[in-house]
Amino acid sequence: MSETAGKRLWVLVAGIDVGKGLSELPVVGPQIPDGTAGLESLQLMVSSSDKGVAPRDVKKINALIKKAAHGGIGERKAPLLPEEGLAGRGGLGATVKLLERKYPLLAPLGTKQGAAAGHPDGAGPGSVGVEPAPTAGAVWEKVDATLGPLRVRRVGLAAARNRMWLLVDGSIGLSVISLQSVGLGMGVSLDGRYDTVGCLDGVGLAFSAGPVTLSGAFLRQKPPAGYSLMLGGLATATVSNVSARIPQLTVGAAGFYAHGPDGVALFVFGELGGLRVGPPPFQVTGLMGGFGYNMRVDRPPLEQVAKFPLVDGLTGKTKGRKKPPEPTEVLRKLSKVVHPAPGQICLMAGMTFNCFGFIDGRALLILQAGNEFVLSLLGTATAQFPKDAKRPYAKATLQLKAEYAARRGELSLEGQLGKDSYLISKECKLKGGFAFYTWADPSPHTGDFVVSLGGYHPGYARRPHYPEVRRIGYAWAVASSLSIRGECYAAVTPSAFMIGGLWRAEFHRGRVKAWFSARVNAMVQWQPFFFDLDVGVSVGVEISALATIRLSLDVDLNVWGPPTGGVAKLRLPAGVGTVRIRFGEDYPSRPDWLPWGTFRDTTLGEHPVQVAALTGLVPESGATTAPAGAWLASTDGFSFATSSKVPISAVERTSRSGGKLDLAPGLTRPPIAIRPMGAADRASVHTLTVRRHKRGGGTEIADIKNWAVTPVTGNVPTSLWGAPLDKPGTRPPVPGADAKELLDDRILGVRISVPGPEVRGASVGPAAEKVLMGKGVAEDKVPVGDAAPPWKSPVRARRGDLAEQLSTTAAAKARTELVKALDQEGMAPGGGAGGRPGTGRLEHYSSRLWTYLPADPALVEGTR
Repeated sequence: MSETAGKRLWVLVAGIDVGKGLSELPVVGPQIPDGTAGLESLQLMVSSSDKGVAPRDVKKINALIKKAAHGGIGERKAPLLPEEGLAGRGGLGATVKLLERKYPLLAPLGTKQGAAAGHPDGAGPGSVGVEPAPTAGAVWEKVDATLGPLRVRRVGLAAARNRMWLLVDGSIGLSVISLQSVGLGMGVSLDGRYDTVGCLDGVGLAFSAGPVTLSGAFLRQKPPAGYSLMLGGLATATVSNVSARIPQLTVGAAGFYAHGPDGVALFVFGELGGLRVGPPPFQVTGLMGGFGYNMRVDRPPLEQVAKFPLVDGLTGKTKGRKKPPEPTEVLRKLSKVVHPAPGQICLMAGMTFNCFGFIDGRALLILQAGNEFVLSLLGTATAQFPKDAKRPYAKATLQLKAEYAARRGELSLEGQLGKDSYLISKECKLKGGFAFYTWADPSPHTGDFVVSLGGYHPGYARRPHYPEVRRIGYAWAVASSLSIRGECYAAVTPSAFMIGGLWRAEFHRGRVKAWFSARVNAMVQWQPFFFDLDVGVSVGVEISALATIRLSLDVDLNVWGPPTGGVAKLRLPAGVGTVRIRFGEDYPSRPDWLPWGTFRDTTLGEHPVQVAALTGLVPESGATTAPAGAWLASTDGFSFATSSKVPISAVERTSRSGGKLDLAPGLTRPPIAIRPMGAADRASVHTLTVRRHKRGGGTEIADIKNWAVTPVTGNVPTSLWGAPLDKPGTRPPVPGADAKELLDDRILGVRISVPGPEVRGASVGPAAEKVLMGKGVAEDKVPVGDAAPPWKSPVRARRGDLAEQLSTTAAAKARTELVKALDQEGMAPGGGAGGRPGTGRLEHYSSRLWTYLPADPALVEGTR
């Protein structure tokens, strides 16, 4: 104890010798001579002050400890406080011996790192003998010592999992091979037994011999929730002087292995660089590919495509990179985008290429299937002019991303210039991007699309599902006093087309400031046609002396139509005022409505309603007598669908009597509107009439009330079918933020399925398997008794040949005799007393043979 500034301070210091040598380290331990290095002792140091113990008090306390130790407890075992003082309440300490030098380490108590050290990065105990290293809570000391083949750069101390951990950051050099340890160390238990366990998170490898260099790393990764183990590995190799055409060949491969509740997850990716395949206009310079089983690859946003690990490359040979990346760094980046995912499978293929000698590109195709189907294309392209100049005049880097996501029903293509793009001078920065998006089922935005180069009109409210696109342009600081910039855009949506740009130059030196700017913004609405054009020019100068003098001349022009009109504004300098000049028609409160004929011809086309067969059509043949344009349909499984370019408000069917009835309950929607015509609350009735061709000629209306009906729904453009914009002051080309580009859940047709045939009367029922598998029948006998005539083996016949035989005069005569014989027995098939329908000579049987016989029959010939 001691007294400081009138306050009593007490300090508890305890220690114990453990004598653990570094020879107990995993992997490298046997290479370290016994007694040269190790963990000598552990200490506990606690003070009563939150501010710790100052160096001047440490001298007093250590003097007391030495005095007490000299009195009998043994000076060698007496722990002392560090001379630099004790921070906070104290901590857990250790003394590390490296050759003849000792290094005291102290892990403070009550720190955030110390609290997190129990399970660093979420890792728990590993396999018996080797555990994950608790590096997250470690305190490090730089040492730079060499122990045989082991070079120790620093040592660390951490408390975790009821152990004190000594961590060693070092490497081993063995001839041409160098091993780099990651998370190497050993832990000493604090339960009184002081047993040790090793820790190792990974091993790095470097090899160099002649033209071959090799580097790699194998690391323990943080396992996801529910997974007991995850390992990662990376290896890159370079072979020099392969041939005159290929001066250097690079190979890289990376992979992950994980084990969890759903089994094994595996990911492998490799690349080959340094090739020269193909003619000079387009040469393939490298290949890459891989696969993942129970693995998922996170696709990057557009602005991060160039830094995406699978696109950036494993071998570190990307142009402009000063040196290859460390293997541990590559694995760390890969682990952020590759994750175990049960049920997911991914395939990857790509290449690096050169076009015309100055465009270098990288493209990677990723296919993911399983819980979702996503096809992605990621790529970069870099062009420089001149190619090998020290000070090129221009450089452009393009990032590209194309993707189709089946679950979202979204197809997209995006591109964006990189931040290192410039023109003429590196100070003239280029920027901008483009995007194309379209949506299909099952997306709620089905039917919507957008194409944008550089963004949208300033007055256009971008829809939440539309992409953000940077303006295409440049910004150039020509000199410290002069800067210019320009930008432009163009976009197309279902409702409008927009285009515009801006150019501005500024000069500023001392007390003088001058500027010039010009802008143009235009938007065109499709139906009805309407345009709004805004143009402006501003020139000004500002001089600050005893007073600030500002002179500017601004000209604005706004033109609209039809009907065409506009207003020009001239703002004069020196407070003269603003001059307005109007011409043409006033800005319309609403656009001129289109007549039905114009709307129909320009929007709906020649066939606004169409019908198509889906299933159950019977192939036609030369023997059929079906009328031209009629469907020859099967009696089972036939279906067809209708489609309409006009949204449907109600669906009806035509009854046999010619009346109109509802086709099915619920097939209704609110009345429609036609914005280009200024029409609202209009009924759009979809009437379905099915006619059946009769055998004797003519047609009759079929009764379809029991047929299955399914509505076909979708989204339609608001610009066509939205409520008319008839409010005064409405600006048709600039939809508001609450306006929708599409109206959802509109009926656009129906799907009709014919019910299958009904079975009437008694049925023989199913046959037992043992009956079907019973005793066979001799080839020349039929099972009707010994008196049965002999039969020949069946032969395959063509339905066309059979139809011709049935149409012959002999066949017609035989049928007539058969009908007479049946009539004599009172069993005539038609025209009898029972009012049965007549069949006559069955002359239509041969023409309908393809309906009755779905396949070619087998015929036999017999004797009578």
